[in-house]
Amino acid sequence: MEINLPYGKDKLEVKVPESGKVYIAETSDTDSREEPGEAVSEALSEPIGTEPLEEIVKSKKGAKKEFLVAIIIDDRTRACPDELLVPLIVERLTEAGVEPEDVKVLVATGLHEPPNEEEARELAGGENLPDGIEYIGHDAVNSDVKSIGEVSQGYEVEVNKYVAEADLKIATGFIEPHFFAGFSGGRKSVLPGVASKSSILANHSYENIGNENARTGVLRGNPVHEGAIEAAELVGLDFVLNVVLNKEQEIVKAVAGDFRKAFLAGVARDLDVSGIGLEKRYDAVLTTNSGYPLDQDLYQTVKGMYTASLVAKPGAPIIIASECSAGLGPDNFYSLGRDNDGPESILNYIEKNGPIIAQWENQVLCEVLEQHEVFIKSSLPTDKLKDMMLNPVEGLGSYVRKVLTDMEEGQELLVLPEGPFSLPYVKGSEFESKIAQLEE
Repeated sequence: MEINLPYGKDKLEVKVPESGKVYIAETSDTDSREEPGEAVSEALSEPIGTEPLEEIVKSKKGAKKEFLVAIIIDDRTRACPDELLVPLIVERLTEAGVEPEDVKVLVATGLHEPPNEEEARELAGGENLPDGIEYIGHDAVNSDVKSIGEVSQGYEVEVNKYVAEADLKIATGFIEPHFFAGFSGGRKSVLPGVASKSSILANHSYENIGNENARTGVLRGNPVHEGAIEAAELVGLDFVLNVVLNKEQEIVKAVAGDFRKAFLAGVARDLDVSGIGLEKRYDAVLTTNSGYPLDQDLYQTVKGMYTASLVAKPGAPIIIASECSAGLGPDNFYSLGRDNDGPESILNYIEKNGPIIAQWENQVLCEVLEQHEVFIKSSLPTDKLKDMMLNPVEGLGSYVRKVLTDMEEGQELLVLPEGPFSLPYVKGSEFESKIAQLEE
């Protein structure tokens, strides 16, 4: 049997014997729209919960001489096809009388490294956009920010001043399962997307990440999601254009309109695409970090490890293939692992000394490592992986074959080729009931 696993921009082939010990769980084969541009145009023409963009511009602009528009897009770690989405949005804005010089495109980096102007322009499909648009990589530490108020959890929300002061605020996005916000897309473009460091740290606090509802697929009662919703309300996010992609990263559905209603419609469709109902937990899990662009670093790879843990028996090994071509990720992520002795020590340190940039990724990693050993095939140095309490694997195929050989009668290996792009769950579990609760 040959198993193909996404790895960077390519695939890894793992050959295992036909033994009955391997169960491959893939998401459904979902056809993409033959003309993705048409799918997006249809969504823009028939928005959910709002008027079309052109009508929103007309009602908001009126006789104003100055009318500023902020378009928030995803950063390089997301597979969102913004090079398609942004030109179609700008085309509508132009038809409604908005000048290119009045449009700013901001890359929602959260606490990731911000792109320079040329990189931001490339992400937005700038070669297909008129001259005059300004491209900005949001920097949560150094960008000018403005307070937009306080959420009910008690922390202040600050966002990039260009977003705060814009007359019309639009966000694009890619809806997929997210390991503690429930799903990406929608409101996440504001918080953490274009928020300040302090606001992101508050939303991603030790307490919030540790909440039982801060899980993939869960929205109701999720404090990370709820804080982001309130932030989007405070800033006045007018319109979103989000897409759902299949395993080939092709558009299955586009949704546009109200940032709550359109997002929920997209989430419902993504559950059809990404959900995998299983009958049980497994004795070992082999997975990935969905390939490029999500598997560029170890920081993001925690998502794949966490996804595997959802359907691994306690104590079951997790094996993950993630290229990590860009390295480890934020310095704090690595130093927290290197400078502390084991998961319990790291969690205690975060609880006592937080908030710390990247602590949420360490927190989730430690929660996985408390239950599972993790074995990883990557391009990272062995010593760095060991510092992070991970077991490096040189030959993935030979290691998987050894795991299968060592298994007892009746034990099985689960393969999740799509990693965090998928949302696996055990049928009839409490977790399944929570991911079905999409309405707020």
